[in-house]
Amino acid sequence: MRSVKLLISRVGKKPVLLGLFFAAILFLFLGRAAARPGQDPFSKHSVLGYTIIPISIPSSKNIATPQSTTDISAVANQTLPPKHVGLAASSAPELQQLAQVEQTSGGAVASGMMIFTNMPDSTNSARSAAADMYSKLNEFAKFGLKPVVVMEPTNSQGVINFASYKNGAYDPILNAYFQALKSLGATDRTMGMWVYFPEADLVEWGPVDVADFAPNVTRSIQIQKQYFPTSQSSILLDAMSYPAGSTSYDDGSYVSLLPFVSGIPKGLVDSFGLQGFPWMPPANQKGDTNLNPSVFLNSSLAAEAAKQLGTSSIWLNTGTFAAMYTNNSAQTVSVSATQRQNILSGILTQATKLKSSGFSVTINLFGENKSNTSEATDWSYQTADAQAVFNSFVLQLGANHIDLWLFEG
Repeated sequence: MRSVKLLISRVGKKPVLLGLFFAAILFLFLGRAAARPGQDPFSKHSVLGYTIIPISIPSSKNIATPQSTTDISAVANQTLPPKHVGLAASSAPELQQLAQVEQTSGGAVASGMMIFTNMPDSTNSARSAAADMYSKLNEFAKFGLKPVVVMEPTNSQGVINFASYKNGAYDPILNAYFQALKSLGATDRTMGMWVYFPEADLVEWGPVDVADFAPNVTRSIQIQKQYFPTSQSSILLDAMSYPAGSTSYDDGSYVSLLPFVSGIPKGLVDSFGLQGFPWMPPANQKGDTNLNPSVFLNSSLAAEAAKQLGTSSIWLNTGTFAAMYTNNSAQTVSVSATQRQNILSGILTQATKLKSSGFSVTINLFGENKSNTSEATDWSYQTADAQAVFNSFVLQLGANHIDLWLFEG
């Protein structure tokens, strides 16, 4: 997933700069009270008329894992639901991977999965892409699983032009796409949930475009719901966001996401997604370590954005790694099953905070071993100890009435 590449880029390539960045942030916090009127050190982060309110960050550069309060034995006598019959024979690669997870876990673990698509570049390619998507949506429906469809703002030519999109250049293409899905027989229920312009607050699609994000999301969802009125839509923003126009990974900070969501009509978006991952620098480099979900997946960011959007549903896109930088033995770092248990416990704490505030919560968890890809990260739970931690987490989510989705692609 692109976010993982960004994670590796901003940690693996520039760990020293990141350390300086966080040190600078702390310096600004300490000096803010002494700033004279008109010299607010955070004024450069004010966009669209909203001043971003900084969220407190622990003073240590190396943010430790929270102490686990989770006892694996506490759920030892609970069992997972039965595996989905016939899942391994599905024509959808994502569901074949889920079948492997269920086989290893000994039961059903997730109610949905994240899948990806891009934006077609013509009405003809839109109809062809819709036919492929329709087949996949039907496979998910067959097993009662929810597809979380992430539509990235790219096509065969690369990243689309956000300003052109806002001005309606892609309307005919998106109309053709959803019209084709409707004609093929897709229903509001089988559509699952669609996510537009994911991670737009990161330096992912070029210079961060705050001004066009809300209009583009609004435009996309309105076209979707013209054909599927009760289908679900969502957005996904990273907990570490970047100011408008930023092109550098050094500019990220944990601040309010209101500038990105405030222009979206209340009630249009069915849920809000907050993304955050733990990270460590390469073994042979100095840099920041953050294994604490209260920082990298701060629930207050999600609650604030969801309230602004008028939705009571939140999902958290996250994971724990077994190893990073696996393509270079001199850089590889690993965490133990106990450390992963601690991180998952912290993730659960963020989720239950949201639950106690009245939100329904789902967690989308990375679970694939990508050691042999350019991401060079193992998100899987393949060892016996890691599998026990994963199963325990699944059972704890069930006990807290929190759904689990998986990303395995």
